[in-house]
Amino acid sequence: GAKMTWLLIEAITGFSTGDDFGINGAHNIVSIKTHYPSSEGKQMAANEVVPRAILLLRHPLSAFPSYYNYLYEMENKLENHSTRAPLEAWISWRDANFDKEIENWRRFVEYWMDNYSPINRLVVSYEKIT
Repeated sequence: GAKMTWLLIEAITGFSTGDDFGINGAHNIVSIKTHYPSSEGKQMAANEVVPRAILLLRHPLSAFPSYYNYLYEMENKLENHSTRAPLEAWISWRDANFDKEIENWRRFVEYWMDNYSPINRLVVSYEKIT
């Protein structure tokens, strides 16, 4: 989702994009991807410096299995987006982590809803653009 969104934004605007761990060497950035406030993200400048947000939001029904596939690939030193974890491994992880992950998802959504007013925030459903 992130790479596709970056390419789309760059194609439409002609400006570079970046993420919270590196701005891809550019200085005039039109968008910055972050997973903040989850542990996968890094806190960015206050919303006075970043005045508007596009929240690309994925439904937990899709996000959680995708996230586990990412973890599985990292743990097994596989290329990103190359493998689906075995079903048994996914079910075991899901059952052990569901409560924590749904709380993380809720806090993520609340952060962006609480810190950006509706006029400065655009919420886009990932499932509707894929």
